[in-house]
Amino acid sequence: ERMFARLDVALALGPAMAEALEQLGCPQEKIVIHALGIDTEDLPYRPREVAPDEPVRLLFAGTFREKKGIEYVIEGVARARKSGVPLELHLVGDAAGKPGDDATRDRILASITSAGLDDVVTRYPFVPFRQLIDLALDCHIFVAPSVVAEDGDSEGTPFVLQQLMATGMPAIATVHSDIPYIFGEFDSLLVPERDAAAIAERLEQYRDEPHLASEHGSKLGQHVRANFDIRNCAERLSEIYESST
Repeated sequence: ERMFARLDVALALGPAMAEALEQLGCPQEKIVIHALGIDTEDLPYRPREVAPDEPVRLLFAGTFREKKGIEYVIEGVARARKSGVPLELHLVGDAAGKPGDDATRDRILASITSAGLDDVVTRYPFVPFRQLIDLALDCHIFVAPSVVAEDGDSEGTPFVLQQLMATGMPAIATVHSDIPYIFGEFDSLLVPERDAAAIAERLEQYRDEPHLASEHGSKLGQHVRANFDIRNCAERLSEIYESST
């Protein structure tokens, strides 16, 4: 209460965070939504197209942490493969030292084996950003099925999701936190949290209608580049500071 009384402006990444601040007691009139910007000029753009003779290549990149929802990627891939979708999953990341990370990692690796996916999953440690971008350009779809963890941990606006969408990459993400804010008018492409069946259905759709990967990626890429470029966000932040002094 003392902090909210003293501050002039509370910046929120999106409407969900703004609502959470208000619930904590921040006066609504002090809350301003200000998104994280990405350097769109530094990111390559390449439409993704799934050729008839190649598998659908999926990419996950992030910490092996409960809120990332990696288990639902694994289950969704297993379901889609069972229905005949040829695919590969490129899994970038590892535990990062937070309590619960190691257990989450062990559970994920065990689920890959138990689902019979060892032959289609390629694991990478944390990699330099440029290497991640090169890998992303060679993949078709980014998966970011974030969930609210049992301890309440959740996302804000996943930075890597914005960055990879800006390259023209379609994304399978969830109705979670401020991810709908990132998707904007395309939030109908989101799937529910903890819904592996919905992830599998989307993968089947991309197999049956391969042009959709390019179409969705193009729409999301243009949307992110138009609304979350770092230069525009910096200008907006400057205006917020000036108006609050």
